[in-house]
Amino acid sequence: MRWDRDVRLAAHTRYGIGGPATRGAYRVLGTGANVLVSDEGVPEPVLILAGEFDFIRTEAEAIEAGAATKLPAFVGTARREGRAGFSFLEAVPGTVGGGLRMNAGSRDVWLWHRVEWAEAMTPQGEVVRLEAAEAGAAYRSIQVSESWVFLGGRFAA
Repeated sequence: MRWDRDVRLAAHTRYGIGGPATRGAYRVLGTGANVLVSDEGVPEPVLILAGEFDFIRTEAEAIEAGAATKLPAFVGTARREGRAGFSFLEAVPGTVGGGLRMNAGSRDVWLWHRVEWAEAMTPQGEVVRLEAAEAGAAYRSIQVSESWVFLGGRFAA
């Protein structure tokens, strides 16, 4: 993990606004699609997942994706590979990790309906694998500690 200081968050938000974070580390930003950051910045550390967390792997029965993978790229890959059932994510601007955290989707179809398993990291650094039933998913919510950071998941295709 790389630690940067005084990271200008404008470069990491959809609208290109936001001052510095004191350090890049723990408040999860994703693509910054649903946040507005003050030009004065934020006092707490900010975690921006990239690199090894940005991947898509297709298999015969599933698609695996990292938390930094943008949902439009995930949906596009599913479509190119002939995998139906992900169109409900078509216009969602965030990442797989954010989609898992907020249970992205419509009123009737959610991302957690397609999850086989998802991995998250606890504040203590433990990686936990959750099956869909363990997440307690409901419309726009899950019953997983807010302090856990999603790392990626496997989705039925």
